[in-house]
Amino acid sequence: MADTSRAGSPASIAVVGFALSCYAVGVERGWMTRADAVARTLVILRFFWDCSQDGQADATGYKGFYYHFLDMKTGKRVWQSEVSLIDTTLLLAGVLTVSVYFSEETPSENEIRKRADAIYRRVDWQWARGGGTTVRQGWKPESGFLHYGWGGYDEAIILYVLGLASPTHPFPESSYTKWTATYQWENIYDYEFLYAGPLFIHHFSQAWIDFAGIRDRFMREKKATISKTAGAPLMFSANTRGAIRSGLTAMARIAGALRQTTGPVSRH
Repeated sequence: MADTSRAGSPASIAVVGFALSCYAVGVERGWMTRADAVARTLVILRFFWDCSQDGQADATGYKGFYYHFLDMKTGKRVWQSEVSLIDTTLLLAGVLTVSVYFSEETPSENEIRKRADAIYRRVDWQWARGGGTTVRQGWKPESGFLHYGWGGYDEAIILYVLGLASPTHPFPESSYTKWTATYQWENIYDYEFLYAGPLFIHHFSQAWIDFAGIRDRFMREKKATISKTAGAPLMFSANTRGAIRSGLTAMARIAGALRQTTGPVSRH
């Protein structure tokens, strides 16, 4: 899937993840046939499983992760882009979505589930820490890990959820705790809230994870107080800050159930 509509645009692996998820929506809405969606999905999954993972400058990926931008014809790295941890994660979210949605007992849909599971299991989340506690933002064959790591509330939530849920190379819980310790809290008009700037931070992970459902379940269990104000986002009072952090950690612990909660549309 091309990153933009401009001529000559390379593929973006994150866009591929969104496209895979859209196939399920397209089938549900009658915009494409199930057979067409299955065929397109298999082309994508076969490529990402079979592509070069040796980490060379002209490869497609390394350690189960993929270069951010790929040539639309060859599938190889372009623009000297990095092996992107977050963009790979968004690709994986789409991969796991189709593995849940295409659940029929047919050779093609069985293959989708098998390949999706293999692609997810291959990702080495431990390596992605670069020897540290939290996750690095990327890696290049020419220079190694980027100097930047993930800090503060951002779109990396889904990265940590999938990393903690990995059945093969999971993050330790300490990695998630260390990351959430960098969250920035703001107080405006006597309301404390978790700060994040760019709008996509509030969109990307939320495309696949039912935060509202997780929040409501947690609040019922902890009986925490939630404040709502007209025209303002959901905010938490100051005395529940610790409870919210505990809730996010609890969310990470139940990340293994993501496959049961991640479908973009209901079948009913």
